[in-house]
Amino acid sequence: MQTALVWPAPEDLSGLVDLGYAVRIGVSTAAVVPDARAGVVWLSDGTVRVCGPESHPWRAGRYGVDVVGVRLSLGAVPAVLGTSALGLVDRRVHLQDVWGEPAVGLAERMTAAAGSADRLSVLLETIRSRRSASPGVDPLVRVLARRLALMAVPVHVLAAEVGLSERQLRRRCETAFGYPPSVLGRLLRLQRFLRSASAATPGSPGLAVLAAASGYADQAHLARETRTLTGRAPSAFLAAPTRRTARMADPFKT
Repeated sequence: MQTALVWPAPEDLSGLVDLGYAVRIGVSTAAVVPDARAGVVWLSDGTVRVCGPESHPWRAGRYGVDVVGVRLSLGAVPAVLGTSALGLVDRRVHLQDVWGEPAVGLAERMTAAAGSADRLSVLLETIRSRRSASPGVDPLVRVLARRLALMAVPVHVLAAEVGLSERQLRRRCETAFGYPPSVLGRLLRLQRFLRSASAATPGSPGLAVLAAASGYADQAHLARETRTLTGRAPSAFLAAPTRRTARMADPFKT
């Protein structure tokens, strides 16, 4: 994948935005690996779009396009965009379809900005200005995200822990993340494996150990899930060139 610029999120947007970035979509751009997060991106055709959370690998259909955007924090779609994440899963939609007329002005200001850093500043300031009208991220969502990011938890156990019925838990998860808790758990488990794989060296433990540490039943379970969710074998993420791609593919929604 080509070189990208990455900026940390401002402290005052912590919990809403993970990071900002600028990248050009090239023919070698890796498929986006599902990470349970959404993004908002400006494209050099002058449009601003919402990149919904993925449930399978996604690859850009056009090339030579410059992108400036943000990766939203886990569960932050309702707080930032004012809509449920459920209707955005595996979709790329114009921000105007979500925000209405204010998105048109944002696209114009970002297009008129001098460069990537200025375009990102315009986008972040717009998110900041709309924050006062937002109720913020559901505190329960933060609890769920932290819990499932660490380990797989059966749905009935998770529901009992947070004091909800399984149906209520599913609704809250789908609104915030776009997925039911079982799917969210699978995607966050995949991210645990990818983090471990990206740090692997020739002397690191093999896939069987990484599978167990990430929460998979065994190496075969890891292989099935990785192929389903990324389209690649888990061993591909241990190879040096692909390891770098796997790390970079997640944040850069295009």
